[in-house]
Amino acid sequence: MTDVNASSDELRVIQSGVATFFGRPLADAGALDGVRCAIAGIPWDEGNAGRNGANMGPRAFRDASSWFLGYDAQREFDLWEALPAADVGDIPVVPPNAERTMRLIKDHVRSVRGRGILPLCIGGNHALAIGAARGAAKTVSRMGYLSVDAHLDTAPSWAG
Repeated sequence: MTDVNASSDELRVIQSGVATFFGRPLADAGALDGVRCAIAGIPWDEGNAGRNGANMGPRAFRDASSWFLGYDAQREFDLWEALPAADVGDIPVVPPNAERTMRLIKDHVRSVRGRGILPLCIGGNHALAIGAARGAAKTVSRMGYLSVDAHLDTAPSWAG
């Protein structure tokens, strides 16, 4: 007979429950004790020319990332042990107001960086980097930027 009183740890498989980035715990951005990386979604696609849907990027990434673990068995390396991370949900956006949205992103990134935590923002629109860079620039002397992009215009060849 199945024990219906089993703890959530006993029932936990990575594809169960609320989807989070890489199955990381869901946390409030204001309570990140022990976390070194705060992963936030930014569901915004204003400014896209022609095709909507970039706002669904964080949701799709959460679903897809649930199939991946942070453990590399060949190297015996656990990413989430080395870099404890939490999904802090989505940064609020104001679809018709780019200026306000960028300010909300900037404030989130600055707040996370101000606590010495690495912010990882996953969105759907290139413009999101504006708010993130503005927030990070206030907290570091040097910074880098990584953009992972699936546009065919960045591929050396396409269409066969």
